[in-house]
Amino acid sequence: MKSSELRRTLNKQNGFNDGDIESEPFITGGAIGRKLPTTQKSQESSSSRTKRWILTIAVAVVSFVGIGLHSVPNDSNFFSGANTGCTLAPEDEAPLPVILMAHGRTGSSITWMTISRMTGFPNIAYEYTGPQAERTKAFFDSIDPEVGSHFAVQKICRLQHKGKNNVTRGEGVVGFQWKPIRYGLEHEYGIGALDEIAAQNDPGIRVIHLTRSPLDRLISDLKHAQSNGAIKAHCATGDEDCLKEHHQHEIAIQLPTGKELMRSLNHGLTHDRQVADILATRGIRHVHVDYDRLYHLNRADEWLRIFKFLGRGPQENLTMEEVRSNFDLAPTTASQHKDMIANFDEVWTTLKGTSLECLVH
Repeated sequence: MKSSELRRTLNKQNGFNDGDIESEPFITGGAIGRKLPTTQKSQESSSSRTKRWILTIAVAVVSFVGIGLHSVPNDSNFFSGANTGCTLAPEDEAPLPVILMAHGRTGSSITWMTISRMTGFPNIAYEYTGPQAERTKAFFDSIDPEVGSHFAVQKICRLQHKGKNNVTRGEGVVGFQWKPIRYGLEHEYGIGALDEIAAQNDPGIRVIHLTRSPLDRLISDLKHAQSNGAIKAHCATGDEDCLKEHHQHEIAIQLPTGKELMRSLNHGLTHDRQVADILATRGIRHVHVDYDRLYHLNRADEWLRIFKFLGRGPQENLTMEEVRSNFDLAPTTASQHKDMIANFDEVWTTLKGTSLECLVH
C-alpha cells in the first residue's frame, strides 16, 4: 500500500480530512452466554441454565447469521422528538447502563461480549454512533434537534428497559459502542451528551474506555485493507478456517517507517490521552483498560478492574482460564510483531531508542 493511500486510510478511520494528519495531532477531546465460576455453578437451577442457553443460542444466531456484530438495528424512529421520555431504572432493578468507548481494531466486540456474559446478561453492544468517520458524521448530522444531546441517555435507557425483564435483578449490563471519532466528540450534541451522561445518578452511566497500542491497530488495519475483503472482521472460537485465513494475511504486512510511522503512532497515543482527558474533565464515571493487559497476560487483573468498576460479575479470585472460557471470538493476531511485519528490521530501526520502542513485541 502506498504511503499516500495509507495516510488516507488512517485519516478516515480516525476522523480526519486528508490534510489533517500532516498539520495537526488528534485535536479532541462471548458463543455468548454466561459461564459461572465453579463455586457458583451449584447455585444455579436447571431451569435457569436452560433459559440461559436458549438466550445464548438466540443471540449467537442473530450476531453471526442475521444482523452481524457491527450492524446497527433499524432504529429510524429514534431521531423523532417523540422518543425523549424514557427514564432510566435504578441499578438494582435493571441491567447497568454502560458505554464502551473504543476505536476499531481494539477488541471491542469480544470485550463487550465477555463482560455481558460474565455479568449475567449476554448481549451485543452495537457501534451506535458509527464505526468510522463518515458514518459518525452522518449519525450526528441526522439527530433531530428535539432529541439533540439526549440521544445517548435515551438510547441506553431504551436498551435497559428492553433488557430488564430478561435478567435477574441486580445483574447484567446493556449499552452501545461510541467510537471516539473527532467529529462526534466535537459536535454540540456529542459534547452535550457527555455532560448529560456525567449528570446521571441511580443509575450512573459507566463508560469503559478501551485502548490498544497504535502499532497493533495499524497492523490490524493494514491486514484487513491488504486482504481486499478476503478475511472476516472476527473469527468465532473454534473456527479454524477463519483463523487460518487471518494468519495467512498477517505474515507479510508492510508498514511505513521513519517519520511517517513515528507521526502515525504519536497521533494515536495523543488521541487516546485526549479522550481520557475529556472523560476525566467532564466528570464521567469511567475506567481505562488496555487491550494487551486484557488479552496478553496470564492473570485477570485488568478484567477484575472492569468488574469491580461495574460492581457486577466476579469480584475476586478470577483467573484467565475462567475469562477465556467465556470468549466467543478468537484472537486473530499473532503475538510477535516479527512474525507479521515484512519490513520488521526497518520498523525496529525506526522505533529503537525512542519513546515508542515499548510498542514493539
